[in-house]
Amino acid sequence: MNKINYSVTLGNNVVVLIKTGFNGTVYGYENKYSNLAKKINEQYGYSVVVADNPYDGTDPIEDAIKEIEVRISKVFIIYYMGVSLGGSIGAWYGKYYPQIKRMLLINAPLDINIDKTINGLEELKCEKITIIYGSLDPSYNYVKEFKFNKPINIVIKDKMDHNFSQSMDEFMDLPFEYLLK
Repeated sequence: MNKINYSVTLGNNVVVLIKTGFNGTVYGYENKYSNLAKKINEQYGYSVVVADNPYDGTDPIEDAIKEIEVRISKVFIIYYMGVSLGGSIGAWYGKYYPQIKRMLLINAPLDINIDKTINGLEELKCEKITIIYGSLDPSYNYVKEFKFNKPINIVIKDKMDHNFSQSMDEFMDLPFEYLLK
């Protein structure tokens, strides 16, 4: 199992768990995850845990739960934000963690394991689930086929690619608009 690195910003027992994309770091491009953690903590007082993603096929959320228990509290709720493969991981494994109350999945790749992703989304027991795709993301065309038996908010961001390279500001606003409200 690959070692997962964490960046922890301490706050209260509401934890925003951010899972980066494949081989993503806890900092992200231009320090976006560190900046996001600071902003969330300052505005809401939430703890923020950013987990990098050396995904090896095992459940990395279990490792994150242990990290939260050690660093923050044994009693907590999680708002999960997954980016790219981090979004897929949330869909695949989130159903096993009742602590996850809300989920925001951004540009989770659908060209691999689409059935596993759709089935996982159906089995999530979150109070709020939002999936976001940029209209220029390679998985955008698959999203049009989604039909769920439960309320899942599907948001399309026009002219955004997989990395939101056209507007980092818009990316940084996503959790405030779709996860934390």
